Amino acid sequence: MGSTPGSFAIARDLRRSLAVVRPDLELDAPHLKLVDTRRYLRWLLTYLLVQPAKHGLDAHPALWTGSCFQDLVGARLLTGFSVAPLRAALPRLSLRSLLRDVGLEETPLHPAPDDLLRRAGVGRLTDLAAGVYAVDPELVGRSSLVVAARTLASVVGVQLGFSRTRLAPFLGATPQTVGRLASRRLAPAAEQALRLRFGLEERVQWRGRPAA
Repeated sequence: MGSTPGSFAIARDLRRSLAVVRPDLELDAPHLKLVDTRRYLRWLLTYLLVQPAKHGLDAHPALWTGSCFQDLVGARLLTGFSVAPLRAALPRLSLRSLLRDVGLEETPLHPAPDDLLRRAGVGRLTDLAAGVYAVDPELVGRSSLVVAARTLASVVGVQLGFSRTRLAPFLGATPQTVGRLASRRLAPAAEQALRLRFGLEERVQWRGRPAA
């Protein structure tokens, strides 16, 4: 645990990059402090998770893309990012405490069953698959992440009984392509992430509804 000279170099280079992209910004001097205790690291994690509320952002903390909450609960898979070092540094980090940080009920997240996903429809399925890989839900292009999202939606969609013809317009692909994608083998974590993401989004939505 702790910062290294490399960490300070990253902060310096990030500041320089921002200055090039946005020379009009007047940036305060960076405040750098060694992360030398688990207590401080846990405080920093909470600080990041509550940014939407702190700054009045139009996003629920649990679904805000600027923190690692979704990754920690298994609802997003970012290429090159691993939650293992953070969990190793904070071995007592619990789902209950994370849910508390973002203002949600402190009960386990369960993968959505087939009947709920089927009822949600193809459009929602596509949005969930895009969210798992943090790509635009329009699924434009052929980047590896967009293809991964199309594959995830195709495999799960066909499993749910949606036809290739019905899936194709939402995935920006032909029915034949959907069929090929649906025949691929998914990593278990991908389908699990999609199902957990549905449960997370539903919990956020229900929390915002007025009592009957």
